[in-house]
Amino acid sequence: MEAFVLVACLGVLASSTTVPSPESQIQSSVVRKGSPNSLMRKSVPISADGHAQVQASAGPSFLQGWGSLGPSSTAGTLISTRAGSSTTTSALASSATNPTSTDSLTVFYHVFQSDASGGEALSASIVREQVLEATSSVAFGTVQRLNYVFVGPDNSGIPALINCSTCQQLEHRAAGGEVITLQHVFDHCSKNPAGRVLYMHSKGSFHNTPENMVFRRFITKGAWSDACQTMPQACSACASRFSPLPHHHYPGNVWLARCDYVSRLIPPVQMEAAMERVANASAAAQWSDILGKEDFVGRGRFSSEHWLTSHPSLVPCEVYARTDYQWGESTAQIPQSWKASGGSTDWTPTLQTFPRTGTQLSGFCQPGVGLDLDKVKTLRTFEWQQLYPTADLQSSPLSIFYNASAGGKCS
Repeated sequence: MEAFVLVACLGVLASSTTVPSPESQIQSSVVRKGSPNSLMRKSVPISADGHAQVQASAGPSFLQGWGSLGPSSTAGTLISTRAGSSTTTSALASSATNPTSTDSLTVFYHVFQSDASGGEALSASIVREQVLEATSSVAFGTVQRLNYVFVGPDNSGIPALINCSTCQQLEHRAAGGEVITLQHVFDHCSKNPAGRVLYMHSKGSFHNTPENMVFRRFITKGAWSDACQTMPQACSACASRFSPLPHHHYPGNVWLARCDYVSRLIPPVQMEAAMERVANASAAAQWSDILGKEDFVGRGRFSSEHWLTSHPSLVPCEVYARTDYQWGESTAQIPQSWKASGGSTDWTPTLQTFPRTGTQLSGFCQPGVGLDLDKVKTLRTFEWQQLYPTADLQSSPLSIFYNASAGGKCS
């Protein structure tokens, strides 16, 4: 069986603890004082005297409607932990640092918890929902290691929800973005080129909206589906949906990928700066109207979503066969049918290699976007030449797609 790796990072905001630089944390184990058992390799709930204390709660009110879990759901299980524990070291003796060719499935999961009121309850509901989706899949039966990174308060009970015999925390930070976990993905793949990785994150834990809730369920389902898990060798990566506009990306940034492809990419911690160099190059002035919009080119915080698909050798695969969704997460961009109970998960994953027959770049235009497709096509070539100057664009599936597509403007 081909090796498979899933990457998990838990992200939680805000803490008074001093945070080391990203570079130092990515390269070494994190040692923190005052952390609760959220830094355990295998989580155990904690009571008032230092032991377990688990309290089930009803699902948050925001889950009502929009395909909610229902008022009787205990997806928001909360676990209180006692702060003030002794110095603890996170478990970095994972597949990310110990290369093996026999890992069948390793998980890397990014979860964020806000320090605002209700932040823990919200993140708890999301974690339980996503863990249930994962553990209900056929692929989870082959999991050898589930790695996660937790970003947030020291006294949070969220890490205790990631409680399984194969669960292992990689890092705990007070604040940070997805790039932290994506770097672990890259490091692992660099040492395990024959493996595969599945990356997911707790979408909606930062922006708690009904749209993010249904969208999270949509993207999580695709990555864990049998269709993605059994993708043919030709596929570099797989997710619910791939889109070449406004920049090439997997909307929502939850995906499965082959390590031999991932290892060709720019390290995630360098991606944002690399995209800034592309945008600020003197020769890029002709695309200034596009480059000025970060979400149109994968700059700034959008560079993490752009990272996986940034290499021209990518052969993207997807499993959402319908045409009612292309990209985006706003109310206007997601199908109205998703807002019904179970709407964003009421579909059968079917593997498709991009582009589907007859697909044109213009087919991804959306009202009000106003993109000049001729400029988009030439900008993509320029970007690849800047990011990966030795890559072969003539054999690039995406380059061939762009060149074969008609130009014009998105109305």
